Amino acid sequence: MELMNEAGVYDPDWADLEWSPWLQLDADGDELSTLSTDAGLYRVRHDAYEGLIYIGETGRSLRGRIRSLIRNVFETEMPYSDPHTASPSLWAIVDQHGPGFEISGATPPAATDKQQRKAIEDALIALHRRETRTNLIGNFGRMPPGYSKSKQRSAGIRGNRTDANQRSFQDGIDPLTWENPDGLTDADWMGLSWSTPTRLSELDSTVPAEVASIDSGIPMLCHHSNTLVNQSRLAIACVVTNAIVTRTSLYPTRLRKPSLRNFS
Repeated sequence: MELMNEAGVYDPDWADLEWSPWLQLDADGDELSTLSTDAGLYRVRHDAYEGLIYIGETGRSLRGRIRSLIRNVFETEMPYSDPHTASPSLWAIVDQHGPGFEISGATPPAATDKQQRKAIEDALIALHRRETRTNLIGNFGRMPPGYSKSKQRSAGIRGNRTDANQRSFQDGIDPLTWENPDGLTDADWMGLSWSTPTRLSELDSTVPAEVASIDSGIPMLCHHSNTLVNQSRLAIACVVTNAIVTRTSLYPTRLRKPSLRNFS
């Protein structure tokens, strides 16, 4: 059996998707016109960094979404965080290292379904974290060290260079060890230490309310976290199978920072 290419984050068949050739991310160039106008996913790299710097998805035109990403990225002022939330991060990279972006897209049939498309995006981010042991510098509102991020246009607040102590580059959760990935109900699934299974009716109020509304016959993975903005709090992950819940705790730790290439 041929195995999925999980490690080759630059490859044309990464994660069993058919990726386009790498194209120069240049607002004035014509390479982007070759991108599909279908729903899809995209990955961004820069020649100053190892690995990828951003992974995204769109339910509209892939070409149009990429053009919104690079809007004003090469201007004097940092762009606002809309229409694309990652544009300020790319602007900061240009400010530090100059242009050097490339982009590659994929339009699998499943991308037309919103849930499927977002699931693929999440899987790609997880694979990249596992293989490179870094957080993507442009995802989840992150910025390169030394920069604050612009707000949305309606707020009228632009980001810029800032004191390192005020940077928008937060700690994150380390990638899981991926030990025993198939044992969904085992005590050591994904290398974590899971609690003894407990019935939903016996759980206390610390379990997220949305868990209680899950149909008891549908196995699924859910998560609850108060760390989307402030990552100093506890994140709780839970598995629900036939109304039986088991929990584990994930505490914030610092991943290896995105690596700059050594040109010496």
